[in-house]
Amino acid sequence: MHVCVLGLGEAGARYGADLAERGWTVTGYDPGPAATPPVSRGPGPPPRPPPERIWC
Repeated sequence: MHVCVLGLGEAGARYGADLAERGWTVTGYDPGPAATPPVSRGPGPPPRPPPERIWC
């Protein structure tokens, strides 16, 4: 899979890094001129609920 992340601040960089760790091809773009701070690695997202508990 290939994904593009728009905005590479703390959240965008984290999404991109996590997806890349899972084997996705990630292209990142940040229109802002300033450098972004380093990503702070936390515990990660909460676990997903089982499919039978997801309502659409």
